[in-house]
Amino acid sequence: MTVFSSFLKTFFIQYIQCNIKLYRYSGNDAWLLVARIYLEMGKKLMKKHQKITREEQVLPNLFIAGTAKSGTTSLYNYLKKHPDIFTGKRKETRFFTWQEFVLKPISKAFRDRFVTEFDEYKALFNGIGNEKYVMDGSIYIMYFKNAIQRVKEYNPDAILLILLRNPADRLFSHYKMLYNRGVEKRKWSKFILDPVSIEGINLMELGLYAEQLENVFNVFENKKVKVMFFDDFIEDTKKTLIDIYNFIGVKEIAADNEESIYLKSRGILRGRIFQIINSRFRKALNFLRRHRRKGLRKISRVIDRIMYKNMELSEKDRQMLTAYYYSDITKLEKITGRDLSSWKTGCKGESND
Repeated sequence: MTVFSSFLKTFFIQYIQCNIKLYRYSGNDAWLLVARIYLEMGKKLMKKHQKITREEQVLPNLFIAGTAKSGTTSLYNYLKKHPDIFTGKRKETRFFTWQEFVLKPISKAFRDRFVTEFDEYKALFNGIGNEKYVMDGSIYIMYFKNAIQRVKEYNPDAILLILLRNPADRLFSHYKMLYNRGVEKRKWSKFILDPVSIEGINLMELGLYAEQLENVFNVFENKKVKVMFFDDFIEDTKKTLIDIYNFIGVKEIAADNEESIYLKSRGILRGRIFQIINSRFRKALNFLRRHRRKGLRKISRVIDRIMYKNMELSEKDRQMLTAYYYSDITKLEKITGRDLSSWKTGCKGESND
């Protein structure tokens, strides 16, 4: 209120001084002219003040809180096109989760991605206007109990959007992403014996959703949390988006199908040379895959056929993972009221998110 009070004080002092001077030389028309001029000046200053205040007090109030490799990038890209949703300069800020990695043996390159200072975090959302929501897509929030509490303390009115996927497929997809980026060097058969990523996260435990959701609902009211499923998202993306729009109270807009590229699997890279190419030119390749021109998308498909080979989760590994997740899936069914029997016997769909 300091800025606003200062503005009002200056406005009225100048207004009175000017009118005293004009009173000596003019009639009522001059008084009316000055009043109109100052009224317009006041309106402009008020708009400027409101924008500054909004930026100074910006609190992300919409979070895609989980989970990795479940379509969250596509969801983020769909939602950021809505006129009532403002997004920052990056999808994942890790502002609420970096504390969990302090003692983990992770690389400097990964650690440098964390936003640890509030001013730095706030700066990511500069330029906000009158949007109803400010969105943060830090997908590991749900995984860390303390991170959930930090979000609540930061903004008690925050809304969490959570996408869940068959945990066996989620793990396999996560491995392929890390391998394709050259981050994970081990073959799947070695990785599954010790599924800890360079981030220091046990990627098998990441798929134990029931306990994570219990932690979420212990902190946030049900009306502040929307749990969705990957299968529904890929089968009827439009309906999923409409459900979200209704849940957060914004108008419905048409969905752009270009984001569906992220929901299609490209398999696993054929070798180290393609890992290097993918790592260095990933943004350019994704640009071709998402381009509106069919010719460029055809080129990207040819490139993908050269670089990638199909890799499916073996029946043996699926059975092993299903057994590992079985009891958690049963608990999740009770929490969400959703029949997840397909997760206990098989699954469908693939995601590059």
